[in-house]
Amino acid sequence: MDQYFYGQRNDFAHAGVGYSLDTIVQSLEVNPDRKFTFAEQAFFQRWWNEQNEERRNVTKALVANGQLSFVLNGWAQVSLSLSLSLSLSDPSLTL
Repeated sequence: MDQYFYGQRNDFAHAGVGYSLDTIVQSLEVNPDRKFTFAEQAFFQRWWNEQNEERRNVTKALVANGQLSFVLNGWAQVSLSLSLSLSLSDPSLTL
């Protein structure tokens, strides 16, 4: 998980989820018209644990006013094919 949180596996994917969350929260804070939905709780939990009290309070306010939301709330993002398969087999499920 570290290699994707901090962007250490750039040979595979150019991503640093922790840095992305920093930018997302900063962008939402300065523009109240923006919204963002996040799916992977493992990365969010790791990011949250590294934040100071001020940044946590800003993040809580973004959640409270609906700018930052979470979908599925799983520890890892589910497979899209599984989601689509389940929704096709059981029309009462909504994503």
